[in-house]
Amino acid sequence: MARKTFRSLITTALAATFLIAAGTTVQAQARACATHDDITTRLGKSFQEKQKAFGLIGSKAIVELFVSGKGSWTIIVTGTDGNTCILAAGEGWETVPLLAGSEV
Repeated sequence: MARKTFRSLITTALAATFLIAAGTTVQAQARACATHDDITTRLGKSFQEKQKAFGLIGSKAIVELFVSGKGSWTIIVTGTDGNTCILAAGEGWETVPLLAGSEV
C-alpha cells in the first residue's frame, strides 16, 4: 500500500513539474527542452545513457529514465506535443534487484 501511495506522489510531482516546465517557451528553454530524438541522441552520444524505464503521466506525457553503465542518469518528460524536457540528472545510479516473489 505504501508503495502505491509513493508511486502516486511521484506521478503527481512529475506531472506538476511537467506542466510548469511546459508553461512558456522561456521556461522550457531554461529547462533544457528539445525534440525527443535530439535529447535521446545526445544522452546516448555524450553520456552513453540508454533508456532503463518509462511510465505514463495520464494521457498527457511520458516520463523516461536513462542510465549509463557508469552510473550517470537522466529523467526526461515528453508531452503530447512532442516537446521533451530534462527534469533531473545525476550520478551514482544503482539498480536494486527485484527479489523473487516481491511486488513492484
